[in-house]
Amino acid sequence: LRFSGLGFASLAGLVAFFEPVAGRGWYVAGLAFLFTLETFVHHWQFEAANYIFYIAAYILFLFDADIKPPAYYMMGITVLPAGFDAIFTRALLPAPKAWRLLVRLLTGIAAILACAVCFSPLTDPLLAVLVITTLTVVALALALIHRQPLVGYAFTAGLALTVIAMLRYLDIDRWLFPLIALAVLYYALSWFDKPAGWGIIRRNSGLALGTLVAISAPLEDGGLSASIPVAVAATLWATEAVRQRSVWLGFPANGLYLMSYFMLLVALEVDQPQFFSIGAAALGMLMHYLLMRAGSDKGAFITGMISQLVLLGTTYLQMLSTEQLGYFAALFFQSMAVLGY
Repeated sequence: LRFSGLGFASLAGLVAFFEPVAGRGWYVAGLAFLFTLETFVHHWQFEAANYIFYIAAYILFLFDADIKPPAYYMMGITVLPAGFDAIFTRALLPAPKAWRLLVRLLTGIAAILACAVCFSPLTDPLLAVLVITTLTVVALALALIHRQPLVGYAFTAGLALTVIAMLRYLDIDRWLFPLIALAVLYYALSWFDKPAGWGIIRRNSGLALGTLVAISAPLEDGGLSASIPVAVAATLWATEAVRQRSVWLGFPANGLYLMSYFMLLVALEVDQPQFFSIGAAALGMLMHYLLMRAGSDKGAFITGMISQLVLLGTTYLQMLSTEQLGYFAALFFQSMAVLGY
C-alpha cells in the first residue's frame, strides 16, 4: 500500500504539469511531503524524489503566478536542493558520501548557471542583485552548517559577483576600486582564523580576486588611476611573500608591479623603450638578489640574465636604429650599473 501510494503520487505530480488547475503547486508540495516521510522513516533512497517534487512545486508556483524571468527558476533549482541536502545531512541519513558529493556538485553547477543567467542582458539588473545576494547568503549558511570552510570560496566569489551586479544595477562602469577594496578586505580578515579554517579561505580569495582585478584593469578606461589597483594587488602578493618567507611569491608581486608601471607609462603616452626596460630590469635585479639570498642559484642566474638582456638589449637595439650618440652613453652607464651590482 505504501509503494502504491507513492506510485500514484508520482503519476499525479506528472499530471499536474498538464492540468491547469489553480493551486496545483500546493498539490505537488503535498505529494512531495509523502516522499519526505518515506525518506526519513524507511528509505534514504527516496531523497532524490524530494528534490524533484519540491522543485516541481516551486516551478508550478511560478507558472501560476505568470513569472517569466529565468533567474527566479534558477534560484529555486539551486536553493531547494542545497537546503534539503543540509536537512538530510543534519538528520544523519545513511546516504553514501558519493551521493552527497553528487548532489552538491549538481547544486554548484546550478549556482554557476544561475549567476550566468543573472548577468544576461535580458535579466533585470535589480533582479540579478537579489538572486545573487540570495545565493551568496545560502553559500555562507551551508559553509557554516556543514562546517566545511572550502564552501567559503562560494561565499567569497558570490560576494564579489554581488558587488559587480550592484555596479551594473547602478549603471557604473568602474569596477576596479570596489573589487580591489573587497580583495584587501578579504586579505586583511585572513589574519583572523575565525571560524577555524576560514583564514586561508579569505587569504586565497583576496589574492585571487586581486589578481583577477589586476588582469582586468586594462579593460577599464580609467587612465592613470587604473594602475593603482594593480599596484595594490602586487602589494598583496608582496605581503604574502613576506608572510610565508617565500621568495618565489615575489614573482607575481614583481610582475604586477611591472604591469602597473607599464600602464602608468602608457597612460602618460611615453613611447621611449628605455623607460619600459629600466623598470623591468630593476625588478629583475631585485628578484636576482632575493633568489641569491634564498640559495636558488639557477633561478638567480636565469633572472639576472633576463634582466640584463632587457636592460642592455633595448638600449643597444635603439642605438643601432637611431645612430645617436646619446644611446651609446646610456648603454655605457647601464653596463656600469650592472657591473657595479
